[in-house]
Amino acid sequence: MINTITSALKKLNIEHYRINESKQSSVELFFVKKNLDMRRIMDRHQYNVTVFCDFEADGKSCRGSSTSILHSGMSQAEIEQALSDAYYAASFVKNPTYELPEPIKSEKVLMQSGLAEVSLADSARKMAKALFRADNRTSSFVNSAEVFAIQSDVRIISSAGTDVAYRKFTVKGEFVVQCLNPQDVEQYKDFEYNDLEEEALTKKVLDALDAVEARAGATDSPKGGNYDILLTGTDVATVLNYYLARAEAASIYSKYSNFAVGQSAQGENIIGEKLNLRLKATEPFSSEGIKMRDRELIRDGIVECIHGSNRFCRHLGMEPTGNYSSFVAQNGTMSFEEMKKGRCLQPVSFSDFQMDDFSGHFSGELRLAFLHENGKTTALTGGSINGNIFECQRELIFSVEQYADSRYHGPLAMLVKGVSVAGK
Repeated sequence: MINTITSALKKLNIEHYRINESKQSSVELFFVKKNLDMRRIMDRHQYNVTVFCDFEADGKSCRGSSTSILHSGMSQAEIEQALSDAYYAASFVKNPTYELPEPIKSEKVLMQSGLAEVSLADSARKMAKALFRADNRTSSFVNSAEVFAIQSDVRIISSAGTDVAYRKFTVKGEFVVQCLNPQDVEQYKDFEYNDLEEEALTKKVLDALDAVEARAGATDSPKGGNYDILLTGTDVATVLNYYLARAEAASIYSKYSNFAVGQSAQGENIIGEKLNLRLKATEPFSSEGIKMRDRELIRDGIVECIHGSNRFCRHLGMEPTGNYSSFVAQNGTMSFEEMKKGRCLQPVSFSDFQMDDFSGHFSGELRLAFLHENGKTTALTGGSINGNIFECQRELIFSVEQYADSRYHGPLAMLVKGVSVAGK
């Protein structure tokens, strides 16, 4: 198929291109309660072909690009038509000319993890067993679950001479926990790991069962006002991802962000913990064929690097780094129990928690929250939180305890002071 695509590109006189080949195999398990309802084995194979068109517009040199998705079942004529359409579309994209990534060649990289050491079926079985290990209560239970063990084989070829490949394993899925009394409540959770994280998944289910029982018994909503908010797990990652987005070359080039190397990421007069964030390379090569490595993003509150795709890095006159979506936070000075000793509101689950990477605004409707006050903990439901990272980033405090999934490894909890809560 690669030869068929390159022949079509040559026939169409398309000089610059990149081919991303993706083969994905998965074993997928579907459960109703603890009973295996369906087992499915899937194989997916596709080619994303990006073509580049060089042209002049308004007296300026431009390089446009467009991507076409091809499949092995397509005929030669269909492939040529798809590529021709993509090249035509690229001729309308008036991006200033930029250099394509430097060519790189490498033997296929086999990424090592516990998932790589067993079959996909065994990985799925082990993680399913871990998921249901905590499901041994009468008051609450897992009413449905899905577990996917996935092997991804990726190859990247470019007209400049790049030819690299790697194999990666992941496991992901979702589950719904339910409590029937004193009211019928369900809560949805998802997960994704790059390793055989059996204990982490068991704990995630255990915490979800605790939470759904608390939600079933909660009737009151918090009183409106300002609270210290104690965010945990994926919600911490959602807020901290703001700093990744602000340090992305595309945001800086588009003037959405003013981040620069050497600048304070948290403003002036920091009285809480200074951020220490590291970009984590979860693949050996970016989708553009750029070699990926771990990079210091923020050290002691100061921006250490800008990251992003080849085009925007080139526009900024900097080394292309590739796009990062995973990161490590290296903070943590206070125990989780110590953080709960003051008056604070700990959201446990939201109907939808969002972070606006442009405005710094974060918000979410509370499905369940714990109010910690004077040594007492009260389960609440309803209301919402509304805060802005610009207003509270100077006083952030992080837990010693850690949390990890496929995109974040860092403190379990983050204390955010003075956040507005809408309630009764």
